[in-house]
Amino acid sequence: MEGTAKAFLGVGALGMTSRSNAAPGPNPGISQPAGAAKHVIYLYMGGGMSHLDTFDTKPGHANQGQTKTIKTNADGVRISEYLPSLAGHANKLAIVNSLTSTAA
Repeated sequence: MEGTAKAFLGVGALGMTSRSNAAPGPNPGISQPAGAAKHVIYLYMGGGMSHLDTFDTKPGHANQGQTKTIKTNADGVRISEYLPSLAGHANKLAIVNSLTSTAA
């Protein structure tokens, strides 16, 4: 599980940062010490709901489909109508909608 988290969250790449402009101290290559995550929830939903039905609803776009978008408690963040309870906790989420894959 730790290897999966490092691969998908980029944790393993922290040691590869440039050391030329690194700040002196215990974390070379990182200008400010990063806080450690206490919890990670990794959702692998093989066959699960589409991104268009959850966190990337594309309102006003031809790809939107039938799913309606609702507001959350975080400015500018909109999620699916199917996640109304989660909308009240959106200010605690880190939603990444920019990943791509060559896998089918």
